Amino acid sequence: MQTVDRDVFTINKQDFDYFLVLDFEATCEEGIKIMPHQEIIEFPVIQLSGKNLEEVGRFHRYVRPTERPILTSFCTDLTGIVQETVESQASLPEVLDAFDKWLLDLNLINTDHSMKSLFTFITSGDWDLGVLLPSEANYRNLELPEQAF
Repeated sequence: MQTVDRDVFTINKQDFDYFLVLDFEATCEEGIKIMPHQEIIEFPVIQLSGKNLEEVGRFHRYVRPTERPILTSFCTDLTGIVQETVESQASLPEVLDAFDKWLLDLNLINTDHSMKSLFTFITSGDWDLGVLLPSEANYRNLELPEQAF
């Protein structure tokens, strides 16, 4: 893991109280599109302070896939996640509830899902929150609070 010398960078004043760095892992198969959709199998979030970019919190859950419950060898090779890791885990709706509770406990959101602290999600591209999570939510008829994602 590469370390960053924070003295080299100037941290501009941010309007955000927190940055939530998110990078889902999902079921996958080499060379084909998984139908009806890929499923989230890892839900990691690191909370960074908007003042100094230091880590101040962490949420991490593995998620049990239900549509295609057996991970492919390609998926294990790509993600490093093995079958035994996901078998006994909670389903996506349960993990989303746990994430909601985490946000509430940290005073990031109110019970109506409005923001209590100003935060934004940081992802590598739009796949995590723009494709994967909405696709799963739609397939499972889950309501995602607009303010949270």
